[in-house]
Amino acid sequence: MKSKVSIVVPVHNAGKFFSRCLDSLIGQTLTDIEIILVLDVPTDGSDKVAEQYALNDNRIRIVRNTTNLHIGYSRDAGIEAAEGDYIGFSDDDDICHPRMFEVLYEKAQTCHADIVVSNYCNEVNGKIDNYCFPEQLSEKEFKQKYLEALIRGNHSQPDTVSFNNVNPVWNQIFSRELLNQNNIRFTDNRKVSMEDVIFNIQAHFYARKVEFVPQVFYRHIINEKNAFNNYDYLSPEKVTAHIHFVHRFMQENGMLSDYQDLYLICIIKRLYTSFRNEIRFKRIFHVIPFIGKIRNNADLQQAISPLFEKKQLLKRMPVTKRLFAFLIRK
Repeated sequence: MKSKVSIVVPVHNAGKFFSRCLDSLIGQTLTDIEIILVLDVPTDGSDKVAEQYALNDNRIRIVRNTTNLHIGYSRDAGIEAAEGDYIGFSDDDDICHPRMFEVLYEKAQTCHADIVVSNYCNEVNGKIDNYCFPEQLSEKEFKQKYLEALIRGNHSQPDTVSFNNVNPVWNQIFSRELLNQNNIRFTDNRKVSMEDVIFNIQAHFYARKVEFVPQVFYRHIINEKNAFNNYDYLSPEKVTAHIHFVHRFMQENGMLSDYQDLYLICIIKRLYTSFRNEIRFKRIFHVIPFIGKIRNNADLQQAISPLFEKKQLLKRMPVTKRLFAFLIRK
């Protein structure tokens, strides 16, 4: 019998947090679920933990990668295997509230929604930061503001109620039909950064209806495993690939004219974040090669060129990013 929700969990060296994550999933009040554990060649025994849980709960299915595909393609493998009406995601060291998938699924069914979004929180060394969205908006207003925020590319802001907090996928469920009919998948995050944002932009663009549940259901645990704690995640190559992917998607779907100002600002933000990442991990003497890469990238130069014709848009940018924009312009 087909499940109501498939929960996709890529697993790679989850360590001591994995059992807690699995307990939070098998303890869901919505029992008609399948839990798809995509074993991404773990070397710490996480595969043995997964196998033991699968022996004790027939709702757990195991998918095995033959090589280490990382989280993007591992999630895709889970989507391909999923049979539920809706698909949700969890990282292998995070925690879902017991009623999370019951409430999200009931909202989706009642409102005939393609996507249902909830609030979430981060846990850093025991401290909880909440990330929430505005309430009392119509469904159309919420959907539009969510998509605009994804394109604008702001960083999430703890303990706020805002649309800056749109980046992750694990605080949502997505119609499997929506994903398959529109071929919405994650990118290869060995080559492209911020795969969650790319997935979200596609999903929220194609969704006919997006609903919101204002509860904090998902707890994201911040530790040394998190991708943004290493240089590679925000390397210029991966960030540039991200920019090209989103730019191409917007171009192919006729979005550039409507969202150009938001996306021009986003390009500068993304590159500036990568620039700071370069200094953080490789120190100041790597600045000149970094600038050279950006200046010599013809596609990037073409993408940012409209910014310099928009004087009012430039003036609205912080001084640091405005100076950076002129620095990377060829």
